[in-house]
Amino acid sequence: MLSTTGRKEKLPASKGSEIEVSLDWHHHRLGEVWYRAILQENLAAASSKRKKLSVRHLNPLLNEDHSPPVITTAVHRLLRPVPPPLEVGFEEGDMIDAAHKDGWCTGTTVEVKKKVEPFGIIWAPAITIKENETGTLLVKYKGFGREGRKTSVPYSKIRPSPPPFGSRAFGLMENVDALLESGWCPSVVTMVLSWNRYAVLLGRNKPCEVFNHSQLRPSVEWSDGAWQTQEEKANEESNNRESVNERQRGQQPQESASQTPDPMPNVVETPKAKETIMVLPFVKKSPCWQVLESVEILKAVPQHPHFSPLLKCKEALREGEAIRAMINFAKLLGIVGDLQVDDSLNDINSINEFFLMLEKYGFDVTAPRAKIEKLLSIKESRTWALEELQVAERVMAEKDNKRRKLEDQIVELQRQEALLKEEKVREDKEIARIQSEAVVLDQKVQNAVQEFLLTATAPW
Repeated sequence: MLSTTGRKEKLPASKGSEIEVSLDWHHHRLGEVWYRAILQENLAAASSKRKKLSVRHLNPLLNEDHSPPVITTAVHRLLRPVPPPLEVGFEEGDMIDAAHKDGWCTGTTVEVKKKVEPFGIIWAPAITIKENETGTLLVKYKGFGREGRKTSVPYSKIRPSPPPFGSRAFGLMENVDALLESGWCPSVVTMVLSWNRYAVLLGRNKPCEVFNHSQLRPSVEWSDGAWQTQEEKANEESNNRESVNERQRGQQPQESASQTPDPMPNVVETPKAKETIMVLPFVKKSPCWQVLESVEILKAVPQHPHFSPLLKCKEALREGEAIRAMINFAKLLGIVGDLQVDDSLNDINSINEFFLMLEKYGFDVTAPRAKIEKLLSIKESRTWALEELQVAERVMAEKDNKRRKLEDQIVELQRQEALLKEEKVREDKEIARIQSEAVVLDQKVQNAVQEFLLTATAPW
């Protein structure tokens, strides 16, 4: 059975009037739950709105854990008139009251803790529907690809929706929730980008993705009826540990007080722990250290920096500067891994200089600097080979140009040879013609001589 919510009616003032009453101790579990009851005294008898009024509940279920007693008292803010009967239809998204164990339960927005691979824990928004007989709560998911899906979940996996946080910017290594299709994923800001964008490490397996500011919110925990940020919780736990350690040191002899280790000490054992014990200039309180320990690139190149230069900084700033140095070291390792052969020498040398700066903090930069030196050597060899290649290509271009000129000359000579051959043929023909004519003329000459002699010697 359902009814609409949010209607304003005047509260009956006379004794014996039927009303609805809510109970404080139901708000923390089901939200607002309203039960039918009868006023046991006139409303005017209460001179102050802070005075409690006696009411008699109708149809109490005394054998149920969450049912009201027969007679109880309630302040004005927990009383309301009986809503009028309505014959209306309901649409998706309407806020309604649902009949539940002789009461009316208003749907409340909550978040449900789920495990989603590969991210791990996800908080999925949902609306409460009713409390089941098994002690679980029936909810309906809203948005993120689960719209309308209903499921029953135990109360241990439900928390209220976090309050709005405004529009403030997020800081480096701040714990945030990132909005995914399946819900809100606890994450850590690893880089602050331009245009209100952030690079974050998502969930347990820490894949890195970029999100807009509107897709992030501060990561908070619901503890003892109040919201706490991860940093506040870590500081509270750290303070509690320090208080416990102080009490233990006050109750135990001095030699035994040092036997209780701090969960996040400022004493670091180096790989040769039997030979060297290194004391940091600060106490590791931030949860960022656990995140840094899970970063794969830092696992590949394990570090044990001493951070001794931070002794010159104010004590309150030392841990933050140390975290910044760890992040810069990890970023530099990633940059080295992304170097391209065409990157400038200045850029590569600047990375080498940054490693030298971090070396002062105790970082072991031998491996990354050796890789940079090898990359520089390879780049130098490539540069030399490119210069030689350019010389060879230039000489080859000159030779090829000369060869083409010779080929053009050969073609021209071949053309001239063909013309000369044609001219020779013509001359040969002309010579043959003249020779034929000379034979005829020579015969005429011989004939003329013979005729002359015959004529001269002829008798008179």
